[in-house]
Amino acid sequence: MSKKAILAFFLAVCALWGLQTRNFVLVVIDGARYTETFGDPDHTYVPRMYELSQYGTIIDSFYNDGYTYTRRAIPAIWCGAWTEVRDTVDQWGHQTQYTLLPSFFEYYRKQQNMPQDSVYYVLKSLYSLWQMSYHPDYGPSFWPTYHSYGQSDSDVFEEAKFIMETLHPRLMMVYFADVDHAGHTGDWNYYTSTIRKADSLVALLWEEIQTEPFYANRTSMIVTNDHGRHDDQHGGFQGHGCGCEGCRHIMFLALGPDFKQGYISYN
Repeated sequence: MSKKAILAFFLAVCALWGLQTRNFVLVVIDGARYTETFGDPDHTYVPRMYELSQYGTIIDSFYNDGYTYTRRAIPAIWCGAWTEVRDTVDQWGHQTQYTLLPSFFEYYRKQQNMPQDSVYYVLKSLYSLWQMSYHPDYGPSFWPTYHSYGQSDSDVFEEAKFIMETLHPRLMMVYFADVDHAGHTGDWNYYTSTIRKADSLVALLWEEIQTEPFYANRTSMIVTNDHGRHDDQHGGFQGHGCGCEGCRHIMFLALGPDFKQGYISYN
């Protein structure tokens, strides 16, 4: 996403608690190209999110203006800025990385004096989890609870739903990885079917937010991507990582009591 958009996103996350929003959910759909999401005028693969957009805000001109691959783009989302990362080895001997800048999880926990179980990062099972910062003013004491279980986006949704119903975190990031994996296979039908699945899971997640008393009417949700995929002029959907329009243009959908309804920003 653009640097201005990163800053706006980060400030929005921080500021929402001063409005009607009391809880916040961030959903990242890894590697969905904009032409298959809100860039498609028929919304063929995202009908549910398009329906939800009538109750929220879309930013049409939302861009990743830096690294269009996951290893750097996900930390940028965490930190609200393009952060350097450093390679390291975790306590189990696995190669991983950590960010130099603190994440919004760290800022939130410290500034709001929140316990670790109020902040969750939910994703599929991975043997090596990327780490957030070791910044002396923030660091591991302010990291979220990592919840890494399951093998698919559907599994991740079920885990997130269970956590919301039983633990009621105030801040949660949900990471759907299947679209990027499917895109790399070069199988168009597989790729687009995973977008449809992610679309349906976002709708179910919003339904859960609206029906769970702890979250209803006081929770905001943002849905975005870390990067897109090559456009047809630069190799097609099976890859990503360059500066083409397909890799840079990503989606942004915001829902909640403090966002405009039925609004599309083209700026």
